[in-house]
Amino acid sequence: MTNDSIVATIKSSPVRVLTGDVAMWFLVLAELTVFAILFICFAVARAFNQPLFVEGQAQLHPTLGLINTLALIFSSFWLALAINYYRQQQVRSTQITLVLSILCAVVYMVVKYHEYQLLWQAGFSVTTNTFFTLYFFITLFHYLHVIAGVLLIIYLFTKATTATTHSNLYESIGVYWHAVDIIWIILFPILYVISQ
Repeated sequence: MTNDSIVATIKSSPVRVLTGDVAMWFLVLAELTVFAILFICFAVARAFNQPLFVEGQAQLHPTLGLINTLALIFSSFWLALAINYYRQQQVRSTQITLVLSILCAVVYMVVKYHEYQLLWQAGFSVTTNTFFTLYFFITLFHYLHVIAGVLLIIYLFTKATTATTHSNLYESIGVYWHAVDIIWIILFPILYVISQ
């Protein structure tokens, strides 16, 4: 292969660009770093006091955790479809899928709040022990991210009929929401399933 043919191949290759805004990627990277530190703190604390963590984990509600996992996965699915419909300028389909994404996220919020209530009624709080301090801190921190994500998706819904809205806004919010989803997918087995 000659140099000219290599240059021609490079020029004809499509340029791959990150979707969404670069600032959103930096925000997501910072958030993932914070959660990674929290996961490490949880793992280290569990290693030093495994019986306490096994006992604490037994008080959680894995079925509710699974429902929340599915709710966030479906919310991300509907948001991805909404972004695709927006690119195709299908306003009605964009609006419908955004509403479905919001509804799935609201399911997560209601179920998670219900789980908090069950734990509080059973006498568990952030001051109970190390397990519940970390559990409530990590999950409440994630819960705040879910609330922020829902508000962003609602904002997208208000812009769904505006032709001037760029798909970059949709993609940026999609990047954030998928990161929130991935964090919960990692959190679920760590908090509810893995006991070793």
